[in-house]
Amino acid sequence: MPTAEGTRLETEVQGVIFKYRQGGLTRADTIRRLFLLVHDRLIVVLKIFGVMDVQYQDDLVQEVMCRLLRFLDSYDSARPFLPWLDQIARNVRADHLKRARTERTICSSLHGDTSEDDDVVLTEIATPTDQADVIIRSIDTRMLLCQLPENDRLLLLYRYFDGYSIPELALVYAASERTIKYWIAEAIRRLSELVNGNRRDPPRGGPPVVGSSQLRVSLGSNKTNTGAVERRTSQSGEQNS
Repeated sequence: MPTAEGTRLETEVQGVIFKYRQGGLTRADTIRRLFLLVHDRLIVVLKIFGVMDVQYQDDLVQEVMCRLLRFLDSYDSARPFLPWLDQIARNVRADHLKRARTERTICSSLHGDTSEDDDVVLTEIATPTDQADVIIRSIDTRMLLCQLPENDRLLLLYRYFDGYSIPELALVYAASERTIKYWIAEAIRRLSELVNGNRRDPPRGGPPVVGSSQLRVSLGSNKTNTGAVERRTSQSGEQNS
């Protein structure tokens, strides 16, 4: 079941943003309060993205908050806040990795062997058996959960940790409620297969990256494609509703 703690966090964040937009908080106070509210959860999400080094996590969190300060006024309060913040975190990590690759390329052209630099960068990226560390405390379950696709892990986080309802997730992913139920059921099925030692390759039609062009095009404007997914999965969705 979705956790009360996750639902409360979204509610508290929305309350801070509402107070700020009503003039009850300065911009600086708003960012400070949001930082205190979302810091621990940002660490969870960064670990899902494969960032396990503590110093690296702190650097990324600081940059996420700087971007939040820059883009706060563009946030649509009719949509859930935490997935929107997660997309900022995903973009920040991608930018850091891109800069790291550029720096390694420059070092390679200047100094030749960059094996030491490669070792430093690799320590910032989690091994597969560590990525779900803060979500599930059972070692066996953690090792199985981290074998799921990243988007499956995020979807389960939104549903069972943050406590988003099916209608809210349908808004986040720009998909129908039936499709959301199907994606959740498929993620749970894949996890069950891992528990039973009967892993299969993930099928097509899983949840896209929140904010990705795939989501905006395939699930936002292409109604025919969404309908095709629903027709193929209607029975599975109804059974899991």
